[in-house]
Amino acid sequence: MNDTSPNVHTDEIVQRQVQLLERVVHACLAEASRFTVNPDSLAQEIAVALHGTIVELAHACGALVLSDDFSSIPIVMRSLLEASIDQANLLVDADYVMNMEAADHAKFLDLLQQSVPGTNPYLAGLAEQHDISAEIREKEQRISELAANGRRNLSIFDRFKRANAEDQYRSVYALLCLDSHNNFSALAERHMDELPDGRHMLSFFKLPPVATLRTRLDSVIATTLNSALSIHAAFKTGCTAFEPLHAEHAALRAAVISARARS
Repeated sequence: MNDTSPNVHTDEIVQRQVQLLERVVHACLAEASRFTVNPDSLAQEIAVALHGTIVELAHACGALVLSDDFSSIPIVMRSLLEASIDQANLLVDADYVMNMEAADHAKFLDLLQQSVPGTNPYLAGLAEQHDISAEIREKEQRISELAANGRRNLSIFDRFKRANAEDQYRSVYALLCLDSHNNFSALAERHMDELPDGRHMLSFFKLPPVATLRTRLDSVIATTLNSALSIHAAFKTGCTAFEPLHAEHAALRAAVISARARS
C-alpha cells in the first residue's frame, strides 16, 4: 500500500480502529461506576481523575480523525501519554501523589515569582488580588516539607524512568514532542510534498500517511485499554469488560503490523 495514500477516510483498518476506540471509551464510561473511592484518599481521587483524562483525550483523538484535524492528534497524544505515566506510577505507589503535588507547587511558585510587580507584564495586576509574598512563602515551605519526605518535582524523564518506561520516553514520547514543538519533520509531514522536479508544494490540512495514522490510533487504543485494565485491577472492581476489547485490539494491531510489512 502506498504510505502517502490519501485514503485515510476509507481505509478499512483506520475505520476499525476508530470504531474500536469508541467502544473502549464507552466501556470506560459504563464501568466507571464500579469505582469506590475513599474520600480521605487523595491518591485514589487523582488516580481516577487521571483515568478520566486519558479517556477524554482518547475520545478527542477519535473525534479529530473524524473531523480531519489530523495534525492535532499527536499533540493530544503527548498529554495522554504523560497522564498514563503518572497513573502508572500512582497505582504502584500511593505516595507518588506527593511528587505530583510538588510539581504543582513548583509550577505555581514560578508563576507567583513572575507576578511580583515589575517582573512580568503578562501577570501585571495579580499582586493586587493576592498576597504574592505570603503565597510564595507557603509554596516554598510546602515544597521543602515534601522534599524532606523524599518527594520532589520530577522531570518528565524521571517520571518515565520511575514507571520503567524509558524506552517509551526515548521513542514514542520523543516523536510526539516533535509535533508538539513544531520541529521541521512535523511541519514537513503536515504541509509539504516534494514535486518531481525537487521543489516543495505547501498545503494546509494535508492528509497524513495512512501508516502513520494507523500507528497513532493503535497507540491511543493501547494506552486507554492499559489505563482501564490497570485501574480496575488496582481498585479490585471485578470488571471483565475490557478483556475482549483487549483481544480485539491485539488482532487489529497484528493487521496494522502486517499492512506495514506489505507497504
